[in-house]
Amino acid sequence: MKNSKNIFSNYYINFSIIYIIISTISFLLIQQQTKSIIYMYPNSFEVVKKINNISFCFLFLSLAIGILFIYIIRSNILKFSNDIIDNIDAFILGKEIVLETNKDTLLSKIQNKFKYMIGIIENKNKIYLEEKDNIKSLISDISHQIKTPIANISMYNETLINRELDRNKQIIFLENM
Repeated sequence: MKNSKNIFSNYYINFSIIYIIISTISFLLIQQQTKSIIYMYPNSFEVVKKINNISFCFLFLSLAIGILFIYIIRSNILKFSNDIIDNIDAFILGKEIVLETNKDTLLSKIQNKFKYMIGIIENKNKIYLEEKDNIKSLISDISHQIKTPIANISMYNETLINRELDRNKQIIFLENM
């Protein structure tokens, strides 16, 4: 965030430098023209002095308006950015997001797209969880289907080992396995 403040302060400095250069050139042109007016009409010194004062005030006032304009635009951009960041943070934390989708502003358009994206992500997450449950169920079924025959084979094996059976019964047990 510190970097963005430097960028904005650079905008103020750049604007001020450009404005001062243009204002100085304008003021010098006005001075040049008023000197030629005084040269042509020596009695008009007071009027020319007022014109110089008015032009200086106008240039200063336009500088103040320009800086105010940049400040207002910067504030609006920061508010817009902070609203988007707050929405993203709320989504990350799982909080409910308050969207202004009924307004016809750039923020509401972005919020509509954000809402659409959230819906897609939630839908994919739901599908992922369903697939995960299906895989768990499938693994459980396979495990059960494998355990039952193995248990039967173990019982047959114990029966063959622990009991003394004649050769025909042993063959029958082995065929059943």
